[in-house]
Amino acid sequence: MRRGVWKEQRETILAIIFCVVVGGPTVWLMHQPLPDEALPETYSGAGQITIPYFDELSKLPALVLGRVNTVDIESAILLYTNEERQKHGAAPLTWDDQLSTIARQHSQDMVNNNYFSHDNQQGDDPTDRARKHGYSLRKDLGGGWFSEGIGENIGQMLPGDVAGVGIVINTADAIARAQVDSWMNSPGHKQNILNPQYSKLGVGVAHDGHLYYFSTQDFW
Repeated sequence: MRRGVWKEQRETILAIIFCVVVGGPTVWLMHQPLPDEALPETYSGAGQITIPYFDELSKLPALVLGRVNTVDIESAILLYTNEERQKHGAAPLTWDDQLSTIARQHSQDMVNNNYFSHDNQQGDDPTDRARKHGYSLRKDLGGGWFSEGIGENIGQMLPGDVAGVGIVINTADAIARAQVDSWMNSPGHKQNILNPQYSKLGVGVAHDGHLYYFSTQDFW
């Protein structure tokens, strides 16, 4: 999950902050490296768990509302991510099939194994997972700078009356819009979405069989 930026022939040690803040019905997770003073700032966002006002909703089977096509949610997340970038003067991200496969597998793994983290149960972070898929991690930034790694946002969203979000109707468009809005309201996630160094995006969404849609954004 940690995306590093280096100058040729230079080693950088990044410190890690892990912070959990609990307030009301929403749990926020943030995990990002502290940038070296002499290097450009880089971020790797963590996810946000959004919990409904009425927790009993999470016990309802998917057939009550009908399961939304996760591929449609993925496409809409890309659309709304690029809308946010356009508003802030950043170039649009292009869809990357390989990154999307990596992101989709991580979302499904979180569902299958009942966890919510950038690191899977084997201890692999986003960059480790991308490397195992044979993804080319190094990116030349010009002027002798390069980056090597994957940035990532993760999140959970569901239809219904969602704390801190409002009413989310049961459509791919509404679920994607709510998830991107949620990320944009969190500084680390927002930084990933608007980071001008990124040019490609993979999105993967998995449904938990009840109400929650787990989303992963992988940036390169």
